[in-house]
Amino acid sequence: MKQCNANRKRNKLVNFWVTPDEIALIETRVKLTGLAKGEYLIETLLKQDISISAGKYESDRLSLQLSRLSDALSHCDMNTEEGKMLLDECKLLFQELIKILKKKVDVNGKDIE
Repeated sequence: MKQCNANRKRNKLVNFWVTPDEIALIETRVKLTGLAKGEYLIETLLKQDISISAGKYESDRLSLQLSRLSDALSHCDMNTEEGKMLLDECKLLFQELIKILKKKVDVNGKDIE
């Protein structure tokens, strides 16, 4: 039975595959926190520190994403729903990049609070 998600606060579904060992570990961690599984996953994913590696593979992937956004922006009508969604995606991407760039790191590569 399909649920109506229009009036939900969280109306987007995220799925991913895990191994039996990974699901056992996830479920154990969820139990330890006392949170609902969805809340645990949301908190874990949204509060995880992101760092940009200087390696070629990571740099190429970031460059590819920025190129994809640039191409999409140049071919998109910003007055449509698709255009607004693309602008929102760009805004979120740049907000996260700014947070990463502002993070201070000491000489040993450790974060400085």
